[in-house]
Amino acid sequence: MTNENELEPHQYQDIYFEYDEPFLANNNNKNKKLFYYGLFMFILIIILGFTINIPKEVNLLFNLKGGIKESIGQYPDKVFILERHVEIGKNIEAGTPIVTITSEKIINFIEKLAVIESDEIKFNESELELYKKTSSYLKLKMKNAHTEKKKLQIHKNNIELRFKTEKSILEDQLEIVKKDFKRNQILFKKDVIAERDLDVKTNNLKKVQYEQLNSEQRYQTEMALINEQIANQKNLITELEGKINLDSLTRVDKHFLLKKRKTDIIKQLKFNYGSNIVSNKGLIISSSNNGIISYINTNETQISSGEFVWKLITNEQQYHIVCEANSFQIGELKKGLPVILKYDSFPFLYYGTMKGIINNISLSSKETGNYLVNIKIKDQKKLHNKVKKGMRGKATIIVEELPVFYYLLKNFLG
Repeated sequence: MTNENELEPHQYQDIYFEYDEPFLANNNNKNKKLFYYGLFMFILIIILGFTINIPKEVNLLFNLKGGIKESIGQYPDKVFILERHVEIGKNIEAGTPIVTITSEKIINFIEKLAVIESDEIKFNESELELYKKTSSYLKLKMKNAHTEKKKLQIHKNNIELRFKTEKSILEDQLEIVKKDFKRNQILFKKDVIAERDLDVKTNNLKKVQYEQLNSEQRYQTEMALINEQIANQKNLITELEGKINLDSLTRVDKHFLLKKRKTDIIKQLKFNYGSNIVSNKGLIISSSNNGIISYINTNETQISSGEFVWKLITNEQQYHIVCEANSFQIGELKKGLPVILKYDSFPFLYYGTMKGIINNISLSSKETGNYLVNIKIKDQKKLHNKVKKGMRGKATIIVEELPVFYYLLKNFLG
């Protein structure tokens, strides 16, 4: 006997198909969503893998060097302080007088300068007047020599012109006399004229020839004399020009020598005593920087060589970082690499970090085998005016930045 609630076989089949079709459709939609989500994540990972860079770092321990810059007055010889122009704690500008000092060496320098200045006064006054007079006299002599040379040249030209004219006249006379002599010779052979008449013509020919020879000799003598006179004037002009140039060069050389001697003494004073002004008593030492006077020697007696006379704290703070890199690290470091500085005294999560760059690297190692790396601070940020000389910390040097996939592929490919 069958139960009334039981279904027929075909009814079970209908129910199966009725509920199974929507179920299959929902599974397909979920699979598609998972596929697209996985594809999106894959593409995202690829993009991030090639865009996100991982820095390669070298970490070194550092020590802060530098700090407050001091100008110190200490000198190579024993000095006396004649006058103190400033007090301790006074804020001064560059060029402000600090102290007036003196010593045997300084007095010697000042005496030498006084001698040079006296020579310069003579050079620019009495010697200058004598030089002007001498130069004026020599120039006048040279002008007269040029005038005389021109006169002689004109006289020479006149002699040449006179000789040329005289020669032309004598040549014409000689030609006439020769023709007359030849004609008279023919007449004498034909017994037309007597021998006495022929002798007259012969004497006339000889007379003209003698005058021609005499004119030539006179011309040669006059030309030799005038050429000698012109040559003498040329030599005189050359000699005078040489004297004028020599006097000028001598004056220039003397001026240069005086200037060089003075410059050398001033350089020695600056080298030994710094910025200074020479006075009759001694040297007025002035500041070469802005700053605050932190020390003035109060000793009223002689101050020993090398002892501090004064100190000036400048307003500049020039810090730099010094690290040591071992032989494994030094190969990856080079000048210009960026550096992040973290101080032990200031937690970086609160105070932040400083930025810097590698300024230089030592070419040889120390006795320990480490190399010195000098880092220049570029940005102090929140740590400005907080850090002090001697503080320590860690310097992170960014050697290179490469994508994530670079390291993955490098490890995968070996």
